[in-house]
Order: sequence, then structure tokens, then C-alpha cells
Amino acid sequence: MSGVPEPCAFGHPVLTCTAWDQGGGQSRIGYTYVLAKSPDIIAYCGTETRTAPCWLSENFGLGTCQFGPGSSVRDAGLAGQQGKTGVGGRDAGNSRHAGAEMADIVDIWDVPKAKEMYAIAGWEQWANAGSVSSDLPEYLVEHLQAQRIGCLHGEGFYLFQLPATHDLMRPEIEFKDGHCHKVQRYSNDIYYAGNDDKGLVIFSGCEPHIDVDRYAAGFFGAMQQLGVKRTVGLGGVFGAMPYRRDRQVSCVYSLPVMQKELTDYAVTFSNYHGGASLGSYLSVQASELNMEYCNFYSMVPAYDLSQFDMTEQGMRVDYDFRAWYELMRRLNVMFNLQIDLTELEDRSQRLTDSLDEQVDKLCDRLGHDKLRDYFKHLEAEFEERSYLPYESVWEDELGEIFDDLEDNE
Repeated sequence: MSGVPEPCAFGHPVLTCTAWDQGGGQSRIGYTYVLAKSPDIIAYCGTETRTAPCWLSENFGLGTCQFGPGSSVRDAGLAGQQGKTGVGGRDAGNSRHAGAEMADIVDIWDVPKAKEMYAIAGWEQWANAGSVSSDLPEYLVEHLQAQRIGCLHGEGFYLFQLPATHDLMRPEIEFKDGHCHKVQRYSNDIYYAGNDDKGLVIFSGCEPHIDVDRYAAGFFGAMQQLGVKRTVGLGGVFGAMPYRRDRQVSCVYSLPVMQKELTDYAVTFSNYHGGASLGSYLSVQASELNMEYCNFYSMVPAYDLSQFDMTEQGMRVDYDFRAWYELMRRLNVMFNLQIDLTELEDRSQRLTDSLDEQVDKLCDRLGHDKLRDYFKHLEAEFEERSYLPYESVWEDELGEIFDDLEDNE
């Protein structure tokens, strides 16, 4: 791609490109570079405006793609065509997909027999800040040595390309001496870890480009077939928040009866109005099926540095291990999983230390305190909502003690 700026002082050649709709058929492109010795932190290094067909800008939101040498799709796919009819963008008269069609989507070859089944789900998707949705489920699969027990077949859900999207949707392919060595296709895999009493289903998938209703029917059909009591979807959104503080977690849910319990997990309930992420759309589908589903969205640090006299226009955390850790603390308690989070806690602390180091370097290079003052201001203005897992337990216990005292008077 022409017009790409030179790497910043401590960056590598073009690694990531973030595109967003600018209206009027324009798409804004932001080039990013990895900071030295810190592959989890990204610094923006320039922008460029490209023309896209007006219909594309009007009907789709552009996510994040990676390109250049060794290109690979990170936030694969479009944000999704925005529905314009009915609840969730569906005509009220449209019927659900029947069981025969469901059998063509869902393939489960090993059905676990645990007494209680719960599920955690994530996708390569639009709401994937900090790689919360795409990589945390994969981490859990490896950490728990979960076994692959099924999948959703991808036929009919993915496009090969659309004009002006470069390689946003194209599958990554690798050749060696002219012969195909590896091709990365869209996948939607189902894993399982557990015992006779309690089981955890881990879903790791790719957001569909089209036919989301059929995809949702397949997804929830698989959860029903496995006897899953509740599914929690994962998502991440970028925001200017102090990287040293606990991540804010927002929530959407399928059934009103879930709200009271969810308040125990230090979440804010979303009042968002706009284009639907996959997780929020699935919450609507789950509601219609009377199934328990909620989506946790963690805020992930990202900063606009264009106001400062520096090469980098912004900074963000691409792998936010602190967000992963804090989400898993909640899910450990919600599902009583007892997963060892020591490794994630250690990664979280190392990420904070790395950010401290990089911010100090940037401040020293600027030669003034404006950037430090910016981060201090964020700290002062931020209202932290920490998750204290046993706070509600103590409240319940104290309430019972006081009730007993009143009864004995």
C-alpha cells in the first residue's frame, strides 16, 4: 500500500492497520507499530484516507485487520450488516431454522456427562480489544488441556472478499517453494474440560459475515445439545482509562431474572445504542430462546496522543492480560471453576510494569511533563469499580447473623 509512513524510532515496519468508517464513502486508515521489547503494546504512527464504495460505508462497520509481511487476520471480518427491521434486525415474520437444518451446522462427536455444564465463548470479532474475545478462550483451552469435542461448520457464513477491504476477510495462506504449506480457514471449535460433577465448554470461533440468525441458531443449538446451563460471551472495547487500575466491565444479558445476580460481579449494565456486536446480538437470540446468556465487555486501555508533539499518535494494549485475569476472577466465582489464575496474574503484573517502562521512555523523550500530567489526570478522574468476590458472601452472612439476633430478642 502506498503512502505508508516510516517506522517510528522504536517501531518495526508496518504490522497493523486499523480502519474505521469516516462517512461519505471514505475509510480512515491508521498504521501502527509494535513498541520495542513490548509486543503487547501498540503505538499509532500515522493515518491515511482511502476511498471506499458508499454502499460499503453505509452498510458495514470496518473492524481491524493486519497486513504486510507475514500478514494475518486479527479481528477478521466485518462488524456485521446492520439490521433495519424488527428485533435484532430480523423481520417479525421470518421463521426459525428447523432441526434438520441445525444438523447441517452442528457437529458434536463427544457429549460429556457432567451434572452441571457451563460455557465460555469468544470470537475473532469486532469487539475484540485486548484480544479478550479471540485469545482468552484459546488460552483456557491450552491451560486446562481441554479436548475438542465438536464444531460449527462454516459453510455459508463467510465471504472471501469485498471491494476496498484489501485482505480483511481473505484467509491467510503460506507457501513454501511454490506449494501450499498452510492455509488458515475460519473455524468455530467446541472444547471441553471437567469431571463427572462439573464441566466447562469453551467455544472459540470467528464472527460470521452473513446469515447471523442461522449462526446463532447453530451456536445455541450446540449449547442445548451439551446441556449448558449458562453461557458467558467475552468482548473488549478500547477506552482511555488508567492502565494501573482495575478494568471496567460492562454487561448485557438475555433474561431479566439474571440481573440481580450479575450485580455481584461489579459490572455496569450497558445503555449502548448503535451497531450490534456479535455478543449483544446473541443476547437477543438467547432471550427469544429463554436461555441464560450474558456478555462481559472489558474496557482495555487506549490513548490518543495526537495532542502531544510526538511521532506516535496513540497507544493501546493489544493483549490485555489484566483484562483476561479480571474476567476470569469473575467467571471462576460465577461457575465455581477453581481454575488456577496464578499465571494470568503474573502476566498482568508484567504488562503493567512494561507499560510503566514505555510511558517513562515516551515522557523522557518529550522533555516535558505534559504526557505525565495526562496520565495523572486519567488517574484522578477515573472511578474504579473493583471486583471483591466475597463481598456479597459477607453481606449475606452478616444479614443472617442480624436476623438471628433479632429473632432471639
